[in-house]
Amino acid sequence: WILFESYCFVMTTLLLLFISAAVIYPAAGLNNGLGLTPPMGFNPWNCFGRSGTHYKLPGSHWFNETVMKQVADVFANSRLKEVGYEYINLDCGWTTGFRDKHGNIETNRTAYPSGIRGLSDYVHSLGLKFGIYSAASHTQCCSRHIKGANDGSYNHEYNDARMFANEFQIDYLKYDDCKDFNVSYTRMRDALNQTGRPIYYSVHGIVAPYAVNIANQWRTTHDINNRWSTIMDRIMDSNQYAKYGGPGHWNNPDMLEVGNPPLTVAENRAHFSLWCLAKAPLLVGTDVTKIHPTAMDILTNSEAIAVNQDKLGVQGTLKVQEKTYQIWSGPLSGNKHVAILLNLNQNGTQPTKLDWSVLGVPASQQLKVRDLWLHEDLGTHTGHITLDVVGHDVRMLVLG
Repeated sequence: WILFESYCFVMTTLLLLFISAAVIYPAAGLNNGLGLTPPMGFNPWNCFGRSGTHYKLPGSHWFNETVMKQVADVFANSRLKEVGYEYINLDCGWTTGFRDKHGNIETNRTAYPSGIRGLSDYVHSLGLKFGIYSAASHTQCCSRHIKGANDGSYNHEYNDARMFANEFQIDYLKYDDCKDFNVSYTRMRDALNQTGRPIYYSVHGIVAPYAVNIANQWRTTHDINNRWSTIMDRIMDSNQYAKYGGPGHWNNPDMLEVGNPPLTVAENRAHFSLWCLAKAPLLVGTDVTKIHPTAMDILTNSEAIAVNQDKLGVQGTLKVQEKTYQIWSGPLSGNKHVAILLNLNQNGTQPTKLDWSVLGVPASQQLKVRDLWLHEDLGTHTGHITLDVVGHDVRMLVLG
């Protein structure tokens, strides 16, 4: 009996210690229930960003409260919102570079006279969601050149998370790697969890498999730009992490360049198709207030977007690599498959054969084929299909 009492005492003590630890220490993992499909929205960096005084796009301008409200208006009153784009996110440059006497990041009131909460409220009033930017470092990337700058969230994770959640009412955080400290990524995850507000967590600086239990998405590449070669490099870089992507945790080959010159219509279409197949975040990076109708049509192709948002959440991958073409494919819900036939040549037409073996389907099986850019059914085929693909363009298909 004495031994039994001692055993009970030990077990009770251990149980109480476990409960106490669970209360004191946040759960070891992102616990926000978000990102069951890749996020869709807008980030200003690819069209309005700059390095020093040099803008990414010639003839562009910096972004501020007025610009972001204009962008939000376009999203709210166009097909963009209808097809699922919802996040209007800031990038770096919204701060003064410093913290106030209370340790809070100071907003640049010249650029954002209504404050970040004012902009957040405006975006929310349109039925959209709002995101902000910070960094796992002493300074944010845009402030690195400012002497004494201290607007990074390293060692301020819990304070900043409370401000982002409670004061700014954000729905999305982009957490960058401006000379990052890896410990800050997990601290910010735990700090966001502790706020109780659902905040989508996007990081740059750590990748899978380490990042899988930390963030909803992680950058797999260096920054993208509006060159065809860079776009192809980025999707190839992300392809190697495919097995780690899935509902709640996605590989991010960076934001979209669709609509930004000098990309051609074909290259825009190929770029968007690959991002959709790879279950990449669809964050528009062009000036939607001046967008060409063709670029808008590409960004709002509901059939391509349905592949990106497919509930199965399996990232499509490169299956065939030849000198002049590639074939990408992946499974979809409902026992269907998506395939992309990509012509790597800039000019000319490439006849490309898709064998069912690439899909993991028996050659004897009949499949209905749908072209997602022509919006046409191509009939029922057995074993394979051969299609012409023009330079730097794709044929994006759903088969099943």
